[in-house]
Amino acid sequence: MVLNVGKVVYLARKGAAGIIDISPFTCMNGIVCEAIYPRISRDLGGLPIRNFYFDGTQGDLDRDLGVYMELARSYQKRGSGAGG
Repeated sequence: MVLNVGKVVYLARKGAAGIIDISPFTCMNGIVCEAIYPRISRDLGGLPIRNFYFDGTQGDLDRDLGVYMELARSYQKRGSGAGG
């Protein structure tokens, strides 16, 4: 958990326009980090952070990734990411 959260802050400071955290279904580390990410997102100017859990089914992954990518592009255009 500490590594995940620390890596988010590190990548944001390096210019990431968004973060995707991928975890296996029911992963305790992912669940705890997901509870912390809203605060980190606010502290980093609204950096989009999205958790995805996988249990062997795809579900609406394409739709969810599309929505996330729009958030990341918007964040980057605002100039919050180093690439903006």
